[in-house]
Amino acid sequence: MNVLEMIKQLEDDIIKCMKCGLCQSVCPVFLELGRESSVARGKIALVEALIQGRLKLTSTLAERIQCCLLCGTCVENCPSGVRVDYIVMRARAIAARIRGISPIKWMILKIFLRNQWLFNLGVKIGVTLQRMILMPTGLGHARKSRFAIGLDNRRIVLPLARETLRDRWPEMVAPERVRRRVALFTGCTMNYILTGVGDAVIKTLLNHGVEVIIPKDQSCCGIVAMAAGDESTFRTLAKSNLKLLSGLNVDAVIVACATCGYTLKHQYLALLSNEPEELLSMAKIVSYRTYDICEYLVNIIGVKRIWYKETQSPEDEIIVTYHDPCHLRRGLGIYKEQRELINLIEGVRLKEMSMPDRCCGGGGSFNLSYYDLSLKILDKKLDDIEETGATVVLTSCAGCHMQLVDGLAQRLLPVQVKHPVELYYEALKDTHNKKDTTCLPFSRSI
Repeated sequence: MNVLEMIKQLEDDIIKCMKCGLCQSVCPVFLELGRESSVARGKIALVEALIQGRLKLTSTLAERIQCCLLCGTCVENCPSGVRVDYIVMRARAIAARIRGISPIKWMILKIFLRNQWLFNLGVKIGVTLQRMILMPTGLGHARKSRFAIGLDNRRIVLPLARETLRDRWPEMVAPERVRRRVALFTGCTMNYILTGVGDAVIKTLLNHGVEVIIPKDQSCCGIVAMAAGDESTFRTLAKSNLKLLSGLNVDAVIVACATCGYTLKHQYLALLSNEPEELLSMAKIVSYRTYDICEYLVNIIGVKRIWYKETQSPEDEIIVTYHDPCHLRRGLGIYKEQRELINLIEGVRLKEMSMPDRCCGGGGSFNLSYYDLSLKILDKKLDDIEETGATVVLTSCAGCHMQLVDGLAQRLLPVQVKHPVELYYEALKDTHNKKDTTCLPFSRSI
């Protein structure tokens, strides 16, 4: 698609905006900055002026377009149904075509993300170097940079895993009694950092009679490239994943990250609408098959109540709270299933935040470019968490997970961050131990 065609698509979407300004009351960025250009209405006005030739694409205008979480809060509350997230992403793509992208982003997106073997090599080098670059914080696995190189010195991060999830497991793994067969889309973060989440997902599925295929050739979902304006890399990665996942003989494609799930379930179809019908057919197949792991366990498997902790009174229960990722709740409308899964764990009590679906300020790479602003948005989420008195905060998004770890560690709050399935699997093991049995046996390879 050339720039003129992209501009035409923007015009068709922009005309729907009534300029009512309702987005001002809900936009996390606007609520911190109070600047018209930071809210949906303002961004639409800027883009409209750009395509009409009233403004030039300066570095300042490009920055205003970039300063957006793509959280979808404005879309959810827009009375006209304007897809501001698509307008922003396509405006970024136009800006990238005209102005290009930074050398660092170009190298990451064009070279590493498009070449999986090179990306894996870079991660292996990173695993070795992180011992010198990152130092322990005394807060679990959290680390902090020793030097001001690329990372803000305040930032708390999780280290790269010594062994990736896809290296740790064979490509096919099955229980002794197979009832269903699924493919696991690991995404980048679960494969390289949050491997414990991946282990819990795989073992939980195995314990419910599900054979799991973990394709070695899967790529990044690509939405990080699209969000940066690199539409060509997004399309390359999307096509690769669609050809791979649509061709597998499986009942479902399982994801454990909200952003990856939203991309596979919805964004491929929406953002590849101009591709040949063959690719769109693949996108429809993958969309139909894709399930969030909690959604799959609750609605398809029908998991049962399990015991995590013996309790004599409510005071003995472990208090947890749940943070709704934007892409899961707003993007896919999935939020009940996570709570149903949590409520099936005896000895655990879910205490809701005042605003569980408030954006945490992560926004993928947003918190790399706008770290101070990201922390201000996160502060409100941390206040909500602290008020619940929870010792564990659960979330279903890898990006949110790392954002929460950073904020909680900086506040020195003794609160763990976990995926709901991690907690469920811990309880599953505990339940089996109470019955003097072992988890359902499985073969690590086939």
